[in-house]
Amino acid sequence: MGKISTHLTLEEATASSTARRNGWDNSCKDPDHLENLKWIAKNIYDPIKTNFPNMVLEIAYRTPLVNKAVGGSANSQHMVGEAIDIDDRLERNAENKKVFEWVVKNLNFDQIIWELGDATGPAWLHISCKRGNVGNRKKVTRAIKEGTKTKYIPFQ
Repeated sequence: MGKISTHLTLEEATASSTARRNGWDNSCKDPDHLENLKWIAKNIYDPIKTNFPNMVLEIAYRTPLVNKAVGGSANSQHMVGEAIDIDDRLERNAENKKVFEWVVKNLNFDQIIWELGDATGPAWLHISCKRGNVGNRKKVTRAIKEGTKTKYIPFQ
């Protein structure tokens, strides 16, 4: 299909190292999920990429099989094309913190998660957005490790 937004192709949005390693298909076959992917690409990913060119998409769409294999939530928005995980592989946490703060201040989102990391910033960002911004909660959350479990708490 090619480009779904200025800065993202469908191939990039559905790329998964887990799927590739296991020989699984991670393509987006549901037209509704594809429209969700287009929405989040244009309204979340493109503005971030324009303002923070070093940000890299880690994952957007996941099939239920891929989601289960990576330990994703049973109701993960990745499975319906409503979520992206991004990271700045150059400066890591400090740049991720700048992006986190910018998204909270400037974009209409459903949820943003400061994923692990430390006080300097998150290891990566999870951002979700509902198509048409209908039902977006503007929920700001932090993921922390407690032993081997990941716990999600309100961001302070």
